[in-house]
Parts: sequence; structure tokens; C-alpha cells
Amino acid sequence: MSTRPELPPAYEPVPWVEETTVLAEAVGRARSGAPEGILVWGTRPEQGEGRLGQPWEPPEEGLFCALVLEPDDPLPIAAQTALVALAAAGVAIAERVPPMTDLRFAWPNDLLLDGGKVAAVTLRETETIEEGDPRLVLGININLAGAPAPAEIDSASLFGAFEAETPAPEILEAFARHFLAGINRWSQEGLEPVRRQWAQRSAAPGDDLRITLPAETVAGRLVDWTRDGGLVIEPDGGGNRTLSLAEAFGLRCGGGGRG
Repeated sequence: MSTRPELPPAYEPVPWVEETTVLAEAVGRARSGAPEGILVWGTRPEQGEGRLGQPWEPPEEGLFCALVLEPDDPLPIAAQTALVALAAAGVAIAERVPPMTDLRFAWPNDLLLDGGKVAAVTLRETETIEEGDPRLVLGININLAGAPAPAEIDSASLFGAFEAETPAPEILEAFARHFLAGINRWSQEGLEPVRRQWAQRSAAPGDDLRITLPAETVAGRLVDWTRDGGLVIEPDGGGNRTLSLAEAFGLRCGGGGRG
């Protein structure tokens, strides 16, 4: 395990235990009553978990972490933290690559570096065993060296694209700072500042999209982004369909909350 990262007081870093995945370790701790801020992290787990639970083989080296959250909002609103997290990862990576490097977001959970997937976020909902209090676990994976397998799209790594090698703890420290700032702004101003970040570096209306959901894959053209972080797509069969973040991450539905 690498050097312990120096994080803001809002976080409590916990080294990954090899018996399970980073995400599963954090979910287990959340179910046992772990408070918000517990952050499980590692660099070379034997297996990873995708957005919909699919297993994949991690790259040679990466940053793998999972953060326990105690959501105050219904799940469809709390799922917006995934967009905040990916924006934070984008800033952390942008600080370490040359200016004008092509960094783009792919809804709902991917960050692309020069067209290759370099980072992704996941969400898992759970509740504490004793009290039944809701918990949300946010996972973030960043490829540092090598690429995961299998991959639906081309993959990229930070070290593979650029010679400057940044230790995983340093990347985690940067992500943690930017995510904390982003989540505080989100709690005060809602999603609009993050939507503006995404609009600058993501698909535009008319672009072709292919979105994998828990029960199906939807292909079509982007019509517009919704105020709550979802999107409106025109499927190949015609008509319009709204896809929510909760649906994309396989979360239970709910209503109300911040827009």
C-alpha cells in the first residue's frame, strides 16, 4: 500500500483490504454503520466493479476509492453526486496534463482522455443493518498505468499518455479537495454549476449516444440535458425518452429534492 494520503478533515482514509473489492469493502462498512467520509482506497485490487455491477480486471496501476455518503436528498437527487465526482476527477487530471489536452465527459459516469476512458464513477445504495439509515457509496476509478479489461470503449491511462508520473496518493488528495469544494457548492447552488462544466466537455444536441441501462441499451441522438442531470434522447425508433441518473446507476426511484 502506498503512503497514506493527506486529506481534508471531512475524510477518513481506510486502506483497501485484499479480500474484497474497494467498492464492496466500502459498502460493507456503510452497512455496519460507518459514517459519511469513510474513504476506502487502493492502487492494485485484483477485481473492479462497473457501474451496473459487472466485474472487470483493473489496470496495472490505478487509483481506486469508494466514499461513504449519508444522503439528505432522495436518491434521484443524491445521484447527482456522481456528476460532481466526475467533474472533480476531471479537474484533478487536468492539473497534471498539458494545456489543451482533450478531456471529455461521457454520461453518466465516464471521463475520456484523448478519446480513451481514463476514469469512471459508480454508485451503490445501501442502509445500515441496525437502524436502516440510508447510505450511498460513491466509487471512483482512475487509470494510472495500463488499461482495464474488458472494455466497451478504448481505454487510456494517465501515465500512458504523458511521461509525468503522479503517485496515486497525490491524485487522491487532489480529487478529494475538488470533490469537497464541488459538493459544498452543489449543496448551496444545486446542479447548475456542474451542468455548465459538463456542457463544455460532453455531447451536444444531435450527437449519437449509446447508453447501457440495467435492463437494456438505448441508442439514439441527444436532444437535451435535463435540469436534474439526466438527458433526453431520441431513440433510433423515434420519439423522445428521458433517462435519469438514478435509472442509469440502477438506483431505486424517488421524488422531490434539489433541481
